[in-house]
Amino acid sequence: LNLPNDFFKPKFVGADSSTTTARSYFDKGDAFERSGDLLQALVQYQRVKDAYPADLVQKQQVQGFYLTALNKIQNLQKEMNRSGSNEQVRKLVAKAMQEGRDFMQQRKYKDAQRRFKDALALDPSVPDAQKLLDSAQVNLRSRKRELLDQASTAYEDNRLSEAIQNYRDVLALDEGDDTAQAFFVNRRAEINEHLRRIQRKGIDLYVAGRITDAIRVWKDDRSLDINGVVNFSRDIEKAAKLLEARSAK
Repeated sequence: LNLPNDFFKPKFVGADSSTTTARSYFDKGDAFERSGDLLQALVQYQRVKDAYPADLVQKQQVQGFYLTALNKIQNLQKEMNRSGSNEQVRKLVAKAMQEGRDFMQQRKYKDAQRRFKDALALDPSVPDAQKLLDSAQVNLRSRKRELLDQASTAYEDNRLSEAIQNYRDVLALDEGDDTAQAFFVNRRAEINEHLRRIQRKGIDLYVAGRITDAIRVWKDDRSLDINGVVNFSRDIEKAAKLLEARSAK
């Protein structure tokens, strides 16, 4: 596929997460296209298109970028049809469909969505792909509602660690969820103080000589400290070195 270097080169706008994600996919697609791997390029350009929510696509400054992805997809599909890549396409479609089904069984619905969309990007007529994609979307929404309910209940019951983890899981499914985002913005001070209390609990155990218990406390909630407020990893490393030194004596 011989295209000039600046063919349909998009103008990236804003610094929102959708644009950032789409740009990453576009750059990967561009690299695959330049290397001659049109199949992988097509998959990445499809992900560019899918990265934008429907309401964002309607914004004038985004439409050019969105249409860029569509044009890339259409031209690559035409080129692949001319070059006779059918067998390769079938293999990639089968792989994407199987991985999508595996993700569905694992309740990784967002990953399942991605793989079913990949299959449809390569072959819009593949049997069951749209049906499975719709099912993944339904399950994704249901799982998100379930996590939001669990997070709300956990917070009301003063189980803040559990609430934090549940809201993080919501954002992993939908990074734009207003409820989860509001929780982390409005409860920031409360969350930071909660993390510091956990750190102090571990320090008290450490000072009392209960090093293993201190490490366990810090490890249990290390994943909650995504912004490095208290640096549990540093405390765990320090305690682990002390245990190692003691065992060497």
